[in-house]
Amino acid sequence: MGELLGILCGISIISFIEFAVLASNICTLFVKRRLYRVVDGHWLFTLLNGARLWGCSFEVSSRQDRTAES
Repeated sequence: MGELLGILCGISIISFIEFAVLASNICTLFVKRRLYRVVDGHWLFTLLNGARLWGCSFEVSSRQDRTAES
């Protein structure tokens, strides 16, 4: 009887943790979706601009490496 109670208690704790994680994920998703809707253009622009700048700096550094070798 004690083992059964322990198993049930363990299952309920695990399911409670899973429920809490799921609830926080849904809440985070909802908040992020609203935030993305508000700053959608700005967020996308910042991401693309950052990727372009990173690509340019990577290209420049690889060119400098090539010229240093020759």
